[in-house]
Formats: sequence, structure tokens, C-alpha cells
Amino acid sequence: MHRKKNKRDVRKKSGELVLYNRPSAEVEVMLDEETLRVWNLLVVENKHEENDEHKRRYWEMIRKLYHKMVISFLDQVHTVQGDRRFLPWKGSVLDSVGGVFLTQNVSDHLSSSAFMSLAARFPVKLVSGEQSKNMVLSDKKMEAQKANESFIERNSNSPPSRRKQTDNKKKSKKQEEKEMLEKKILEKKMQHWETLRKIHSKSDQHIDHADSVDWEAVRDANVNEVAAAIKKRGQQNIIAYKIQVALKGFMVNHGSMNLEWLKDIPPNEAKEYFLSIFGLGLKSVECLRLLTLQHISFPVDVNVGRIVVRLGWVPLQPLPESIQIHNLEKFPDPIKIQQYLWPRLCKLDHQTLYELHYQLITFGKVFCTKRNPNCNACPMKDGCKYYASSLARTKLALPPKSTTDQSIVATQMDHCFPYSDYWSNSTSTLFTKESKECEPIVEMPASPELIDDDEEIYHDYTYESDEEDIESDEEDIESDEEDIEDIPTFNISSQESSSCLPMYGNSFEEFDHGVNASQSLVAFHPNATNSHLSKMKNASRLKTERTVYVLTDNHPLLAEYPSREHDDPSPYLLVVWRPAELESSGESSKTDLHEEESSQTETVPGTLLIPCRTAMRARFPLNGTYFQVNEVFADYASMKKPIHVPRKWIWSLKKQIAYFGTGASSMTRGLSMEEIKDFFCKGFICVRAIDTNTGAPRPISSILHRNTTLRVRKTNKM
Repeated sequence: MHRKKNKRDVRKKSGELVLYNRPSAEVEVMLDEETLRVWNLLVVENKHEENDEHKRRYWEMIRKLYHKMVISFLDQVHTVQGDRRFLPWKGSVLDSVGGVFLTQNVSDHLSSSAFMSLAARFPVKLVSGEQSKNMVLSDKKMEAQKANESFIERNSNSPPSRRKQTDNKKKSKKQEEKEMLEKKILEKKMQHWETLRKIHSKSDQHIDHADSVDWEAVRDANVNEVAAAIKKRGQQNIIAYKIQVALKGFMVNHGSMNLEWLKDIPPNEAKEYFLSIFGLGLKSVECLRLLTLQHISFPVDVNVGRIVVRLGWVPLQPLPESIQIHNLEKFPDPIKIQQYLWPRLCKLDHQTLYELHYQLITFGKVFCTKRNPNCNACPMKDGCKYYASSLARTKLALPPKSTTDQSIVATQMDHCFPYSDYWSNSTSTLFTKESKECEPIVEMPASPELIDDDEEIYHDYTYESDEEDIESDEEDIESDEEDIEDIPTFNISSQESSSCLPMYGNSFEEFDHGVNASQSLVAFHPNATNSHLSKMKNASRLKTERTVYVLTDNHPLLAEYPSREHDDPSPYLLVVWRPAELESSGESSKTDLHEEESSQTETVPGTLLIPCRTAMRARFPLNGTYFQVNEVFADYASMKKPIHVPRKWIWSLKKQIAYFGTGASSMTRGLSMEEIKDFFCKGFICVRAIDTNTGAPRPISSILHRNTTLRVRKTNKM
């Protein structure tokens, strides 16, 4: 099995301890000369036009093949992970440059919260146009240059730059000549970029492209103050230093931090400019180009690289006999993977590349994780090399047939792979052969029979939790008095796949106050018999499921809240509490609880959930790809002090499920494909709260979800 380097202490004959590094096999991409030739052409010219007829036909065939592979992938994951097609967000190019620094070596949840904290600590200040016009460009450049020099000298605790590190070493003449040559080339490029900036700069700027952060305040602030604002993401000193160096560099070179002119220059010029910024690598630059500048590009990080290798899109050089692809923990360099993929994907349009990137990000969190990927639920397992290798290894390791264990094996197989029709077309016969031999003695609970009496159906229809799920603890399911309205409606229309998220009306009066339960019940496939009635609360270690009410745009509760963005796919939601929950959590004071008891017959306590696009006013760096398409924020004010909601205001509202936890990866761990589909297409995800006054992120309260992982970490540190 291929593991990371294992270091052991070994004694020499003299008794001295030395480190022993077990050699590990290097995994390389199978790059041919033709692929590298086309890659180099794309780097220089940003296009590939072949004069040779034979090569032209070859690349047309290869690109058609990869185009079909990409479209097939998008079609299959779209129905599971939701609609992630391009939807423009507001914000400036400078926002995305600052935001891309925050994404380095950290999860999207922490990086997006870091940007929200930075924007709350340094909010945008409105400056009149006349004041900005009166500023002299040369004076600004001189002040910025002095500030940049004093900044590097002043912050001795900040990480030193690469140039300072090399100055402390003795340099050879060749090194000095090389550095001088690179410096002259960079100076010429800066002059060239400054010429382009003057040509493409616009006097007026659209409000949608305005900054979301006061970057001038960030530039002039002490580096420790910036680091404190992004402390929760980790590596705050390094990231804060990089951001300030970049901001001061813009002022030194251009006398302005406005980068909107990069949208209008040639794509290769913009790429080269971004690569010249200290701290930005190829992956970060390609993210900026694809997501912010809307260029034809495709960023590849370690997660995307892992997925495309496992799917077989990128071939590897022959592995040692002792290593199978499902045992790999170290994958090839992402740059090598990009060198192989980009010549094959370069003809795709921006919309396809954007959706592919966005879907791959979530696919790596939910299905194709680094360790213990959820292969059983993966929609791509049929053509996955990782799954085929793992399945073959499992088949070889199966024990001899035993008549006593047949029923147990069959039951487990049927539970893990409920889609027998899907598996009948698969090339693997491991499970189909086993299930055929064991069918006469399969021990499975009988499905509930169809009964005409609605009330009898409701009481007999229960949900059985999976006791074999090792990822979740015993569920704390609190009982709730439910009426006939809690019977779910199953929509089996073929039009469901065209739009995962339901359309929500704009009228509070348009709902039918009467409920015809018998018309809501339809017959469904036996594989769907595990669908359960939604309870008000279903808590586990990894997530907490709650029934929430969908608020219409003109609902009275939203009178003091911002109007929902017109293109926001998610609505406002309402979580309703029971007094016992508030009392046990300690979130509300005794006075609030007394008031709630006195008006218990008329109102219920509740907390609002705000759709993330509306909460951020559709303004976020990198086109909002930090967030899930169905993500909502808990309103911090009504979470700390629940609002009183008249019961008559929620009687006719539609009910949905909201999932509370620490992230999509942990919340979907161990779920089936149908459950993950419901998670993204029918439910909503909430991993944080937001202070609507400042825009700062806040952790969700324990009443919404008790984070046991955080408690364990704190205990371990003590």
C-alpha cells in the first residue's frame, strides 16, 4: 500500500540516531511530446490552430471525446448536486485578488468567512467623486512608494520576502546577472502594462463593479490588525502580509488599486500580470481568469487533480505492481495534470468550463474525498478507475461461500446498492451473482401496504435509522405533535430534473389554506420506501435536520429585512422553536421565556434564515463559488433572541428541510445518492450565522447544531 513517507529512528553503530525515510513511488502523468507542444502553443498564443491536416484531425477527435466526457459528467452530477451554471455576482477585480489569497490552503467555509470578517472590519466608505479627482497621480505614487518601503522595514514580525532571503546569501556572478536581467524584463513589462491600463481605464465605473472592502484601509493598516481580522482561517500573518504587499505594489506601479482594466486587455496579458503578483500561483491565477474575468481557462488544484485521475481522464505512467490506483494517497503535480488536460479542454466555452469547475469543487467534497470516498453513492462509479480497482480488490478478498451467512451478505448488499436495475448493466458480476443466489432467503422488512385510510397510513409509516452507519452516533430524535399536513408530497414528474430548486411564489395569499391529503399520496417505487416523514428535528453527530417554513417575498416577517435578490434561487426560511428547546439551550432569558409562555397560544418563537446571495447582496469575490447553491445564513439577531411569530402567519406556509452542520463534506458523509440529491435539490444548508448590521460571520448556535467535533478538539488541546 502506498503511504506517505514513514520516518523512523535508526541507530548507527556509534549509537547516533538518524532519520530513516521509506522510499515512496513517484506518480507521474503520461505526458507525450505532442501534448507538451500544444500546451506550449497555448501558453504563448492562447490558441491552437493546426496547419498539418493529420494533427488537426487528431486533435479534433480527442477534443470531441473529452467534450462528450465533460457533458456526460455534468449531466449526471447536475441532477444530484444541483444547478451550478454561471450566474454573475457583483464585486471588483480587486475583491477577487484579495479573496483568492484567502482561499489558499484552507476550506471554502473558512476562506469565505475570512473575507466576510475582513469586509466587516474594513467596510467601504463612500468618497465623493470630486475628492478623488483632485488627487494628483504623481503624489499618490510617491506616497505609496514611501509607504511600501516603510511597511517592509516596519513589520519585522511579518514573513520576509523571497528577495530578502536571497540577499542574505552569497550570490554568484551568474545569479546576479540573471536577477538583473529578470528585473529589467519585469520593468519593461510594468511599463507595457501601465500603457495598457491607461488605454483601457474608464472614467466611470459601474456600481456593480465597486469594491466590497475598503482596500485603502487594509493597505494602510498595521499588518497585525489585518491578520486579526482573518485569524480564524489560519496562517493569518502570512496571508495578511501577501495582501498588503500586493496592494502596495499596485499603488507603486500604477498609482491606483483599480484593476477593472484587466477585463479588457488580451487574456494572455492578464494572465502574465497576475502571475507577476507576489504570492499568486498558476491555480490562483486561473481561478481569477475563469471566475472573475470570464476568460477561457480551467484551474486545477489537488482536489480536481485527484478526481480526474480517479475518473481516468488523465492517464498515469505504469504503477509498481504493489500499488493499485485505489491505494494512491499522493497524486501527480496539479501543473502536470493541467498540462495534459488543457490542450483537450481549450475549445470548450466559458459556460461549460465554469460549470465543470463549480461541480468538481463540490464533487470532491461530497463524493470523491481524499480518504474514504463515497463510491457507493457516486453517480460516476460506472466508469471510475478508482472504483473498479477497489471493487476488484474486494472481490479477491471475499471469503469462501457459506450457507449460514448468505442472508446477512445479501441484506447488506441490497442496503448499500438499492439500484439493482442500474447494476444489472454493469460489467461487474460480483453483487448480481451474490444477490441471485441469496434471493430466496433475503431477510428484508416488508414495505408498508397501501391503505385507503389516510390517518392509518400516517401512523403506520415510520422511518428506521441505519444502525450500521459508523459515521453518525445515536440520533436524538425529539417527538413532535404533527398533523395531517406533515404528510410529504412526492413529485414524480419528469420535469423535476430540469430545475432542482422549487420555484417560490411572491404572494403570501396564494397558498391554499385547505389540505387534501388523499390527493397528495402517490404510488412510488419500492426502492423509495425508506423515505420518511419529516420531523421537526433530527439530530446526529455530523448534522442536524430541521423542518423550516418557506417565507414568501411579501411575508409580514420580512418587512424590516432586505428584499430578496431577484435571481436568488433560495427563499427566506423560518425555524420555529419549542419553549423546551430554548429553555434547555439557555439562548433566551427567563423574561423572554415567560413572555413566550404567556402568549403560547398566539405566537411561537422563531429564527430567520437568509439566503446567502441576498445576505451578501449578490456581491462576493470569485463569483460566489465559495458558497453552495442552496446555502443560507442564520440571522444572528433572531438566533440569539428569537422573534415572536403569530401562528396564523405560518399555517399555510410550505415546509422544507434545512441541514445545519460544519460543512457539506461532513454533512453528506455516508449518505446515499438519493439522500444527497435531496440535500442539494430539495433542502437547504446552513453552516454559519450572519450579523445583518455589520455583515460579520458568526458561528451557529448550539440550539441549531451542537458541534461535537469542535468540543473534542478543545478537549484535546487542554
